[in-house]
Amino acid sequence: MSEGQREATSRVGQGDGAVGVRLRSARAADCRPIWFWRNDEETRRQSLDSSLIPYEVHERWFAQALSSDRRKLYVVLLEIPNACVIEREAVGVVRLDLDGRRGTVSIHLAPAHRGRGLGTAALRALADLAFDQLAVNELLASVKPDNHASLAAFAKAGFAIAETGAVTTLRRCRTAGDSDRRDTASASADGPPASAPAVAQGASISAPTSAESMSTSAPAVASVGGDRAQAPVP
Repeated sequence: MSEGQREATSRVGQGDGAVGVRLRSARAADCRPIWFWRNDEETRRQSLDSSLIPYEVHERWFAQALSSDRRKLYVVLLEIPNACVIEREAVGVVRLDLDGRRGTVSIHLAPAHRGRGLGTAALRALADLAFDQLAVNELLASVKPDNHASLAAFAKAGFAIAETGAVTTLRRCRTAGDSDRRDTASASADGPPASAPAVAQGASISAPTSAESMSTSAPAVASVGGDRAQAPVP
């Protein structure tokens, strides 16, 4: 799998009712759906910048994001088994801004898919991808202190509060467990040895059970979208 094709997966729920959540690299055709999600009223209400973003502005930002080595955009795909096929639906976007071994996380979901635990699953998949494939050691996110849905989603995804104030900063650091999982995956695959980074593998990680799914319909939000906007997670 090439640099532009990185993917990671997670699951929500258990048994026959479980669904998969997959991250795939964003592409040009995702520009307009992400713009719609960003300009959703509730998304803007929870954002640091609540203004409507004109499509032309978003389009330029999106093109720059796709061509940047320091910014990674991933579309959140909901995978639903249907007979002998897997149906995939784009339900959100996550962004990772890289600064050395540190990454700043942003996420929001489409309004119709909030409150189902998908945000937590997407954040877990992103952390797995960042630690295992991008050599990131620390993940940070900024959330409004009254955005309880977002704070809960990040907490369930392994983030802890690092700083409080006008904005709450959350942090998740790479642990020995993350390294062990990466090395195990590398050793069991036809690819680089355990000492080399796992570049070509999608990651499989645990996700919230149905009991963990968030009951609130309010979006969870971290800084994302447009230029300085935040966006909902669920």
